[in-house]
Amino acid sequence: MAARGYANFYLGRFDDAQQDLSKAVDSNPNNTYPVIWLYLAVARSGLNGRAELEKSAAQLKPTAWPAPVIDLYLGKATAEMVLSAANDKDPKKDREQHCEAYFYLGEYALVSGKADEARRLFRQAIDTSVTNFVEYRGAQEELKRISSEAPRLTPSR
Repeated sequence: MAARGYANFYLGRFDDAQQDLSKAVDSNPNNTYPVIWLYLAVARSGLNGRAELEKSAAQLKPTAWPAPVIDLYLGKATAEMVLSAANDKDPKKDREQHCEAYFYLGEYALVSGKADEARRLFRQAIDTSVTNFVEYRGAQEELKRISSEAPRLTPSR
């Protein structure tokens, strides 16, 4: 279910992504990633998913990565805290966690209406070259979506 939810998210089908990711969360409530992606699908649909995120987050390990991302979305952490938490002494793990961090920060920027910041962060996710992560692919798709929406985001005169 989660994989199909991610694919629907990539395609901008946020309602379909919500359905799949909700099932993924129900089947494994201890997996942080579907919880985050479900919240993002809800937020990208223009809805407020905070209550559901709080409920799901209560079942997760609050100190393990990527818990700081959830804290960011709940207003309990800053972008700097997320990036700091992504640091790891293992270079491979450090790159992987930074790929995730940049992607999730990019989504946070998009939901906040900051397309230029989101674009920069998605590029940073891609620059990690962690090509086998869903966040890497998500960053690619979001950059395409931002580029295709750019004319509509420009104020008319």
